[in-house]
Amino acid sequence: MQPIIINSFKILKNNMLFIQPLMLYILLAITLLALIVNKNIYFLPKIIIITGTVLLAFAFASGWFYINKLAVEDFNEDDAPEDIAAKTIKNFKMFFDGVGKNFIKTLFGGLLYFIIFAVFMYVVYYFCMKYFGYPQFFEKISNLYSASDKDSILNVVNSISDFEKLVFLKWFFSMMFSVMILDFIGVLYFAVLSFCECNIFSALFKTVKTFILNLYDCILMMLVLFVLYVLINFISLFLGTGTLGFVILIILLTMYLNYYVLLIFCYYNEKTKTDSNNGAERVG
Repeated sequence: MQPIIINSFKILKNNMLFIQPLMLYILLAITLLALIVNKNIYFLPKIIIITGTVLLAFAFASGWFYINKLAVEDFNEDDAPEDIAAKTIKNFKMFFDGVGKNFIKTLFGGLLYFIIFAVFMYVVYYFCMKYFGYPQFFEKISNLYSASDKDSILNVVNSISDFEKLVFLKWFFSMMFSVMILDFIGVLYFAVLSFCECNIFSALFKTVKTFILNLYDCILMMLVLFVLYVLINFISLFLGTGTLGFVILIILLTMYLNYYVLLIFCYYNEKTKTDSNNGAERVG
């Protein structure tokens, strides 16, 4: 497991060019979302913008996942710097080939994943409502916005009972762990779609099977990703609210997202190779 974690960092370092389109896409997505929530834009233009944003997201994902897959497959620790640069440029140019090859599969796979995500989160919500109760914590915290002085703020904070804090923590951790697991399975699902020539339902079955049979490895990867995310949030506390701090934070988050994908892609690629070799040995 350790070599995969380290090699994923090396692949990220070798392919820093890949974070540029991701960064541009994130900024473009933020701009489009700002247009969607703009009250001055009529309903029909909003529908067009939303549809275009969704299609653009899946088109980008199909190309970007494809070049990351190529980077994982082409990785060789013994490559000279000029070979690394040549491979990076070659794979980067394959972005639009990936869009043409994988767009439909990525689109329908993404829609299937969204449905599963929504259903699973509803089940978690229902579970929390039934066993934890409604969190009054949020209603009381919302009163902080109308608090005008220090005494008012203290009154709001003191009005929150220990039981309400406990209910909030139960809700928070239930939702957080659910989203963490679903996000991880989602990227693993797109790794299967990228590496395997199979339909979206077969890929989903392979994803769940891989996650269950390799639960220890998956938990370890989630812990690594969680620690990195916490580290980035800690660093963000010292970046301030200026333009430079915002730019640095966007770069760090983009690198984190790229590493997130590379780690899971690298793991699945190695897992596939290992399973193939074991199968060949059994046949032999």
